[in-house]
Amino acid sequence: VGIASANILRATGPGTAAGNIPGMQITQESTFGGIANFGINASTMGQLNFYLAKGDGTGGINAMRIDGTGNVGIGTTSPLAKFEVIGAGTGTGFALRVKDSASADKVAILDNGNIGIGTTSPVGLLQVGTSPGAGLTVTSAGNVGIGTTEPAYTLQVSGSVAFGNATNGGGDIDLLT
Repeated sequence: VGIASANILRATGPGTAAGNIPGMQITQESTFGGIANFGINASTMGQLNFYLAKGDGTGGINAMRIDGTGNVGIGTTSPLAKFEVIGAGTGTGFALRVKDSASADKVAILDNGNIGIGTTSPVGLLQVGTSPGAGLTVTSAGNVGIGTTEPAYTLQVSGSVAFGNATNGGGDIDLLT
């Protein structure tokens, strides 16, 4: 380990021993007797791996990979897009979750592909609004529900509907069969 200048920390090593991959490893010893490792390495030319492991080198996981084309993968070692996240595979587990600065949930994408805006448990492909009082839901059958999470028709509205100009209360409705 050496300091090349006032702003650079440089660690070099041959990385030729069995299990020794060239890179950087940070080890933290706990007062509870545990050791945790965080590492960055380039196990294959053209990719950067961020891994976590126990101090004895066991239980290691590749937490994130940046491949030679710039694709970033979390939960995958072979990202096929600029940003790819593979969730836990539980169907209702989170693949992606976005919260605001107050830790309030804003957007959730579940392992099963359902997307929730304003809810973390969307019941359809897309649900906008909070559960159980649904705002807008799009099902896998393509049905759209407003005010319902289980639309049985192409468009199903539960609640009052207004058409036309609000100032005169009028509007035309054409029913096509």
